[in-house]
Amino acid sequence: MKEQELKAITILETYAKVLYENTDLEYEDVQEAIKQLKDLGHLKNTIEINVTDITWDESEVIDLNTNMVIDFPTELLNEEKEEDYEQIISDYVSEAISNETGFCHTGFTTDIDGDINKINSKLS
Repeated sequence: MKEQELKAITILETYAKVLYENTDLEYEDVQEAIKQLKDLGHLKNTIEINVTDITWDESEVIDLNTNMVIDFPTELLNEEKEEDYEQIISDYVSEAISNETGFCHTGFTTDIDGDINKINSKLS
C-alpha cells in the first residue's frame, strides 16, 4: 500500500471516530481531516446543504444569520441504508452549525428535509 493511501486511511479512521464514537476530538480536527483528504484527492464528493430558518438558543443573546451552507462529505453515506441518509445528514448539519458559529441552536430546515429524492438528486 502506498504511503499516501495509508495516510488517507488513518485520516478516515480519525474522522470515523469523531462521527460515530463520540470521541473528544475537536471539530477543527475533523475539518482538518476533511481538508487533508481533499488535498490527497480522496474526498472528492461533497454536496452543499442549504440550511435555513436556524433557530438560535434564546438563552444566548446573539444576532446571527439564520441561513448558511454546509458542505456534506458524501462518503459518510457509503455503506449506509438509504432510509438513514436524512438522519446522518441532519446530525452532521446540526453539529456543523454549532461548531462553525460557536453557538447552540434549537432547530433548522434544509433544502432536502424529508425528501429522499432531493438527497439522491444531490448525490448524483
